[in-house]
Amino acid sequence: MGDRLNTPLTPEIIESLPEGPDEDNRRTQHFTYVLDATSTDGRRARGIVQGPDTYGTTAMIAVESARRLIADPAKPGVLAPAQAYHPTAFLDFLIPHGIQWIIEDAPAT
Repeated sequence: MGDRLNTPLTPEIIESLPEGPDEDNRRTQHFTYVLDATSTDGRRARGIVQGPDTYGTTAMIAVESARRLIADPAKPGVLAPAQAYHPTAFLDFLIPHGIQWIIEDAPAT
């Protein structure tokens, strides 16, 4: 497995990759992510994020992430996105672009 990760991406490999969905498919695509979390003291929460077009949304998230890191640099080192910039502010930025999000108490198991 390690050898495959060390293989450089050549033009031939890139050309062999499948094309992504066309504009019509992207326009009709919707996603929902449901994330459950439990704190060390047993509290539970559920986050739900919904929106359109994962390809377009991913590109927008990448550009906005870079813009925020340039405008307000994060502390050095390896960070999760929520450590590099405020997650609520970032999610709120996405609302005008069709993203909906909510955090609620998670259902009991």
